[in-house]
Amino acid sequence: MCANSRLIARLSAYRFVACCDCCGGIVHLAWDNLTLSLSPQDFASLCSFLDAHPVPPEVGREGFLQARSKAASTRLWVGRVGIHLEQLEWAELRHLCFMAQHSLNQALPQPTASLVRLPN
Repeated sequence: MCANSRLIARLSAYRFVACCDCCGGIVHLAWDNLTLSLSPQDFASLCSFLDAHPVPPEVGREGFLQARSKAASTRLWVGRVGIHLEQLEWAELRHLCFMAQHSLNQALPQPTASLVRLPN
């Protein structure tokens, strides 16, 4: 993670989301001992996947994301990396990503429209 990263959402010292403006907006999702560095588009896909599944799906797959539930836990695969989540942790991850996505959307520059008079 870049030294210029800015924290955009945090659950604890080991569970947070940060963003690097100097690296094309790379989003760093830290979850315990794991840090995923995702493009803004991939992070948005993760957020959409989590938003579509308020509870862990038995089996769900969308693009590079996959979830498989067994008993009281779920393994969420992001590409080739798996994160083991208990049900409460699934909800915490959803909340963390929701807060981060909201912060990222607020930070985006708003488009401004200027009227230009065209010659006849």
